[in-house]
Order: sequence, then C-alpha cells, then structure tokens
Amino acid sequence: TLARLESLTLARCGLNVETLTPLCGLGTPPLLWSLDLSTNPLGNWGARVLASAPLLRDLRSFRASYCRIGRYGAISLCRALPPNLSSLDLSWNPIG
Repeated sequence: TLARLESLTLARCGLNVETLTPLCGLGTPPLLWSLDLSTNPLGNWGARVLASAPLLRDLRSFRASYCRIGRYGAISLCRALPPNLSSLDLSWNPIG
C-alpha cells in the first residue's frame, strides 16, 4: 500500500504530463514528506497538473530541478506547496 510511503524519488524516469497525471490523481495519496521529480520533462503544464494534486499537501522537501519548468509553472507550484516546506529545489529550470 502507498499510504505509508514517506519518500518518493522518480528522478530521470521520463515523466511527462501524460505519465504524471495518473500519479497526481491517486484517490488517497500517501503522506509524502519528500518528493524528487528532477530531470523529467514536465514543463509548465506538468507543473500545473502537479500543483493541483493532493500529493503535495504534506511535503517538507520537493525537488524538480532540470524539469523545463518556466515562470508560470513555478508560480503554480509555489502557490500549491505547503507552508511547512523546508526544502525546495527548482534549479536549472528556465523560470526567468
């Protein structure tokens, strides 16, 4: 069961909008504290899909470096991330 999952690393897995959508649509998301999606071509649209997912609600650490996330995707993510987030890595994205 995923309910007890605390850390998830999916770096360099080729995730994109199409493959990210099912992950974001989990009925009861795990209580994730750490999520690493680095080096996946998510782009702005993938960031927006992720921002609407309850998967982010309890994160303390989020990494999405090298994900081709632009300004609008970064804004969507930052609005959705919880206030108790202690680590955020959006490096090497064309945020501008």
